[in-house]
Amino acid sequence: MPKISVLMSAYNCGPYIVEAVSSISAQTYPNFEFLIIDDASTDDTWRKLQQCTRNDGRIRLFQNSRNLGVAHSINTLIPKSTGEYIARMDADDIALPTRFEQQVAVLDSGKADLCGGWMTVFGTDTEVMWSAPSNDTEIKAGLLFTPMFSQPTVMLRRELMEQHQYDPSTVPAEDYDLWVRMAPEAIMHNIPTPLVRYRIHPTQISARMQQKQWESAASIASKYLERTGLPFTEAERKIHTLISHPDPPASINHVRATDDWFCKLLTVFNSKTEAQRIIARMWYRYCLRAAALGPLVFWLFLRSPVTRCGAFRPWQYLAIFGLSALRVRHNSKLYRLLIVRSPASRVNSKLSNNT
Repeated sequence: MPKISVLMSAYNCGPYIVEAVSSISAQTYPNFEFLIIDDASTDDTWRKLQQCTRNDGRIRLFQNSRNLGVAHSINTLIPKSTGEYIARMDADDIALPTRFEQQVAVLDSGKADLCGGWMTVFGTDTEVMWSAPSNDTEIKAGLLFTPMFSQPTVMLRRELMEQHQYDPSTVPAEDYDLWVRMAPEAIMHNIPTPLVRYRIHPTQISARMQQKQWESAASIASKYLERTGLPFTEAERKIHTLISHPDPPASINHVRATDDWFCKLLTVFNSKTEAQRIIARMWYRYCLRAAALGPLVFWLFLRSPVTRCGAFRPWQYLAIFGLSALRVRHNSKLYRLLIVRSPASRVNSKLSNNT
């Protein structure tokens, strides 16, 4: 019986599918089965998948008669798989050779029930690193705002996937919804090294459906917030969901209100320094996006009790000071030059909570 079942859904990924499949076949950890479902592609994806099976007998192919989407497709594969662990992989990304080896070591040790990792993001002018917190406390605090895992890096225990599965009604934020539903019972971990190369290209879901993704993710974040037991008003709920909106805040008054809300969130994690640090990092990213509102943003950041929980470095204070003094817009070339090329450049998530 294979240790790992790798599940992939592919739809019109002809230009990338062979490289994605080959990266799984080349894993240094060999004990896996690879289940791939073609979601009624209209290009040459199916033909290329059939060619891949000639080189690797661990690959098992399935085909939808009509396009059902990734959530339905992966749910279809779960009962067909037999591995102790389930690994996810996207049809346009590249797994680095030791991905499975590293993740199996973590899961076998009992350190985690769900294990992701960092990734490098390519396909644009600048290749950058996507990183995420490693330990369970930080991850579960971060889930208040954003998924905290990149789907093609995830490996988890089979029983978790069987119990929860994807909810198609939450597409295109189905992965975020899954992690949130698993959070109460699963120990979560991210390996602090790249496991995958994630490809940016114009036809992928996150480039086509950003607004719908944000709306779905905001609903999920709101439900997760309710589980904290923290009392909040409807106005505070709206403030919370807008923290991760890709557009910058509209006014200084909104920044002030968001600062107050972050202070209130800190009370949920009174004795958890690591969780408070994640809250502070989200406040920092929010202030970066708000910099075009002017120097008062830096003053609010500097005086906030939330900032004191962040252990920020001098260059991070300088970034907000400079961006706000120059009123640099978050989508400008100068902003991207200063932030994306900074000492700790980050891409947030496939769901795109843009810094």
